[in-house]
Formats: sequence, structure tokens, C-alpha cells
Amino acid sequence: MRNLADFKKIATLGSKWSTIRHQGKFTGERDAQGRGIYSAVEIPAREVSIVQTNSIAFKHTNTDGTIVDSWIGFPKAKECKFPNENTIEIYEGELLTLTYTKVV
Repeated sequence: MRNLADFKKIATLGSKWSTIRHQGKFTGERDAQGRGIYSAVEIPAREVSIVQTNSIAFKHTNTDGTIVDSWIGFPKAKECKFPNENTIEIYEGELLTLTYTKVV
């Protein structure tokens, strides 16, 4: 994967993706600027359940067992990095927020 267009092409219905939410759980600590420090949370591989031109949905099972769709809108290209053929990293400014890796 080299760009956002490649991500959109391979994020097809039924494909599976593992996720790391880099700003997942507050550690209770703060950095020198007073910002909260968060630990990364890994989310098990989920299947793409809906594909649209501006977003995709992942099949997600809630704690009560119900299956729902969890949506992500496609980010702007400048907010993305592509470290390898199966991974997209999404940033908010300089801050890494999400990593999606295709399960092959």
C-alpha cells in the first residue's frame, strides 16, 4: 500500500483488519505540557461489513453480544503514512492515533 487510493482498493467487503488505537486508555499520568498520556489498545481483527466511497464499517461485537457496525471515515491523504504493503497509519497533526493492518 503506497497511498490512500490503495487502501480504499484493498479495504474490500469481507477483508479483515487488526487495529491499534494509540490513544486508547488513559494511564493517569501527564507529560511535561500537561497532556494526558495514553497507552495503545489492540483491537482484534475485524471484518469490513460495509464499503462506501467516503467510509467503511467494521463488524463489531458489543459486550452484550450484539453485532454492530463500527464506522471510520476515510482520512485525508496528508493524515496518512504507509509503512508497508498491508498497513495504514492515521495521524491527527503529529500524533499517531490509529493503525490498521490487513490480516492476510
